[in-house]
Amino acid sequence: MNEAKSQGWYQLYASAVVELDPKQLIKRVNETEAAIHGRLRDLQYDSDHHEERQLIEDAQRTLGFLRLLSLNDPAPSIRRSCESVAETINDGGEVRI
Repeated sequence: MNEAKSQGWYQLYASAVVELDPKQLIKRVNETEAAIHGRLRDLQYDSDHHEERQLIEDAQRTLGFLRLLSLNDPAPSIRRSCESVAETINDGGEVRI
């Protein structure tokens, strides 16, 4: 698991999750999705890395949620939820939505 968190896509993902500026959020989400796509291409013929693949799947769901949030100004309660997710990421925890 720690190996997966040292991958470039995960670092970009962590930055996207803590981004509060909607314009920057879209940019970070796009960068993260591109990095994930590249990483999946690297893993295409590798039957290992099951935990990383699960993290990627979770990240893709979260990125989709963040993309939806960026289209609308989220209500304060949703914004607090996003901040809570960001704190969990910063503490090294896993986020599941």
